[in-house]
Amino acid sequence: MIPFAELRQRVTAQDAVEFLGLKFVRSDAKNARQHRYSCPKCKTADKDPLAINMDTLGFTCFATPQRPHGTDAVGLVAHCRDVSMSEAAKMLADHFLTPVARAAPPIAAEAPTSKVFTVTITDKDGQVVGIGDICIDDTR
Repeated sequence: MIPFAELRQRVTAQDAVEFLGLKFVRSDAKNARQHRYSCPKCKTADKDPLAINMDTLGFTCFATPQRPHGTDAVGLVAHCRDVSMSEAAKMLADHFLTPVARAAPPIAAEAPTSKVFTVTITDKDGQVVGIGDICIDDTR
């Protein structure tokens, strides 16, 4: 039997992201805990269609009109690996719920050390000549 409740309690968003090997693209400008990733399943021209809330593990993939979404690591793995929920849960249980992993307390995910800001550039007359995002990396 697959321990869905234990998976929901023990597998953090950061755990799921690392398990899947997702490529971090950026944080959302309005919510730094909303991270954007490339989607290994959808592989679209959009470089960051997969949005994951690192606090709640809610996710949405904006790569297709159906916008697959979910609220836990099992759903995220099922989407990214294109497998059933049961298969995804078994993968996570095999990886995270070994006897050694069960003895260790869950570790809180840390946010990346970069911040994204939206910048508006104006000319001397106050006319907007450009808008863009800038990423400040705080790693030292």
